[in-house]
Amino acid sequence: LINSGKYDSTSELHRKVLAYIFVPVIQRELDILLEEQNHHYIRKQRNVQHPTGGRPDHFFRCPEHYGSVFQGRQINSETLSRVKDELGLENISTTVIVEIELLRIISIFVSEPKNIPSQDIDN
Repeated sequence: LINSGKYDSTSELHRKVLAYIFVPVIQRELDILLEEQNHHYIRKQRNVQHPTGGRPDHFFRCPEHYGSVFQGRQINSETLSRVKDELGLENISTTVIVEIELLRIISIFVSEPKNIPSQDIDN
């Protein structure tokens, strides 16, 4: 895009359009990688301290099967609110506001970026 002159990296609008289009595609690819990594089989090994002979997601969900204990901790909403306050995030809205012009430009290029096949990114 840069070489063809269709993308100006100094343009905030161009950067927003690019992020809108590619962030969902990148996220989908990361989700696929996560699934593959968490569900692949790890062969049994000797003389190692970490679990072997199973799948990472099973190691996490059932640590007692591998001679370990669950180390996760539940975080309640009160704790999350306190962290938000301590970090000064109380005034930050969780609502994303997208500029009308950005939406207009995006609609020119693609109607639904999540549906862009990954192999089409290189084209």
